[in-house]
Amino acid sequence: MDAPRINCRNRAGVSKRTVYRHFPDKESLAIAGIRILPTYEGWSAGEGTTRERLAKAIALGSLFPRYLAPVLSTCIMHRIDVPALMETLVTHVLNPRIKAVDAALERGRTEGDVKQGISGFQVEALFNGLMLAEHRGAPEMNTPTKRTALMTDTIWKFISK
Repeated sequence: MDAPRINCRNRAGVSKRTVYRHFPDKESLAIAGIRILPTYEGWSAGEGTTRERLAKAIALGSLFPRYLAPVLSTCIMHRIDVPALMETLVTHVLNPRIKAVDAALERGRTEGDVKQGISGFQVEALFNGLMLAEHRGAPEMNTPTKRTALMTDTIWKFISK
């Protein structure tokens, strides 16, 4: 027996007509959804060691639903027929995340904790890979505490001196 299909519009209590009063088409709606994904800005700020700030940033990320993996997959699938999706994801989400990670890495290098030659792009790629593992149901990431610990340990091993 097939699982029942969940209609998000019904769960949200809005009609299709209401949605399209605000968004002229599916592409505009998708782009608006992409633009609200978190960018990590300020997540690693504050006191503590580089590792503690990394754990704080990852814990903050755990407060957000796991939408990046399916959104990224959708953008990749439609990169030819709807290039605006990938362009929006890169411009409004991925590049700002890389910039935030670069700033955190630079602070860590200044404090003597982070290796030279590690870029925000590399860390973001590793983080996204970990997010995909979580999305696929990795059992070692089945609670926020386990997820934060595993992601922090994995990234820390990659970036620390």
